[in-house]
Amino acid sequence: GFGLGRQRHYMVLYRMLQRFQAIKKLDITFDSITPDFLRDFEQFLREEYTYFKENKKGIKEPVGKYKKIYERLPEARVPGKRGDNHIKGVFKMLRAFQYWAISQELTTNNPFKKYIIGADTYGTPIYITKEERDHIYTADLSAHPHLERQRDIFIFQCHIGTRVTDMYSLKKDNFGQDAQGRYLSYIPGKTKSENPRIVKVYLSKVATEIIDKYNDPETTNILPLISQQKYNDAIKEIFRKTGITRMVPVINPKTGETEQKSIADVASSHMARRTFVG
Repeated sequence: GFGLGRQRHYMVLYRMLQRFQAIKKLDITFDSITPDFLRDFEQFLREEYTYFKENKKGIKEPVGKYKKIYERLPEARVPGKRGDNHIKGVFKMLRAFQYWAISQELTTNNPFKKYIIGADTYGTPIYITKEERDHIYTADLSAHPHLERQRDIFIFQCHIGTRVTDMYSLKKDNFGQDAQGRYLSYIPGKTKSENPRIVKVYLSKVATEIIDKYNDPETTNILPLISQQKYNDAIKEIFRKTGITRMVPVINPKTGETEQKSIADVASSHMARRTFVG
C-alpha cells in the first residue's frame, strides 16, 4: 500500500480534479480522459491561482464566478502559481492511476499514448565543498546550542548520505561493527515496498565522533532530532552564521529562468545528500 505522504498527494490530485470537473461542468471517468482533457487540465493547473484576488484585509478569496465552487470544494491552502515540475508531478500521479485502472480492467483507455509529460527540469546540483563542510563542522556555535546540535546532524548526514526520512528513522540497532569498522545499515524507505535492499555505509571519523557525542543510554534514538521543517530552517541559519553564503545559480521552478541566490537560502537536508554524492 501507499505511505501516508503518497496518500496525501493523491488526495490533493483528487481535489484538483473535483474543482476542474465543477468549473468545466464535466463528468470525469476513466474513459472520458482524453489527450484534449489532459491539455485542458494542464491549463487549469497553470491558471488556477488567477481565480483568487486579495480582499481589503489582504486575504485571498475566489473571484465572482468561482466563489460558489470553492465554497463547496474548499481547499486548506489557496492554490499558488504552479511551476512545470509541480505540474509534471501531478500528471505522473494521474498517469499511474490511469495505468492502475487499465491493469484492473476498469478501462482500456490510455490517453497518455498521445500526451507526453516530459522530464522534470533541474539545474546543476548544488552542494558544498569538502572545505565548506569541514568549516561548518569546526565553526564555534557554542553561543547557539540548538544550532550546534542541528549543525552536527547536518554534518553527520553529509558523511552518510541518507535521505532525511531514512535518517529520522534510524535507531541504535541500525549500527554494526565488522573487521572494516563501524557501519550503518538500513533499507531505504523509498524502495522498501518495490525493491527492498540493504544499504551499508561505513562511518567516517567525524560521523563516529557525532554519534558518540549524542549517545544517550536512555533512548534508542541516535541523534537529538527536531521536525524536518525546523531542521531545514536551522540548516539555512547555520550557513549564515558560519559565513557560507556564496552565490549559486538556481532555476526558478515557476518561470524556468536561472537566478542567482545565496547558497544559505537554498541549503536544506537534501543538500547533505548531494554533498555526500558530490
